[in-house]
Amino acid sequence: AIMAEIGEVERFPNKRNLASYAGLVPRADNSGEKVSQHRGVKGGDRVLKRFLCLAVQGIIRTQRESTIGHFYDKKAKQIGAAKAQVAAARKLSAVIWHMLTYQHPYTEQDEGLSGRKAQNLGRVAQRPSMAMSASELEQEAEQLLTKADV
Repeated sequence: AIMAEIGEVERFPNKRNLASYAGLVPRADNSGEKVSQHRGVKGGDRVLKRFLCLAVQGIIRTQRESTIGHFYDKKAKQIGAAKAQVAAARKLSAVIWHMLTYQHPYTEQDEGLSGRKAQNLGRVAQRPSMAMSASELEQEAEQLLTKADV
């Protein structure tokens, strides 16, 4: 049913376009200096949005330990259950877009992925920086100028 509502996935250049089509992105009514509260998009394919939200409800009930289930739990604590359900539906739409676009089967996120990302980030943070202080930069500039004078 979801694939029938989406139609040709090539219509959507990226996952954000599919989420917008389904009405799963927040709306901002900005005017000058005033920024309104973000609410759900009125437009969009309501049937597709409903299908995705129902799929998320099923995931919440039966597969709480899945990636989408963990995402929902985290968001529910932050923004409430109803908004978290729509956020999880948006994430699910991104997964579906990726599967249809690249013809990949669904695979759950690797449990060790977060740990590996944290390790890599730690390694990058420990790399020596190429940044120089202002005084070091001035010394380098003086050395270059003296070499240019010779």
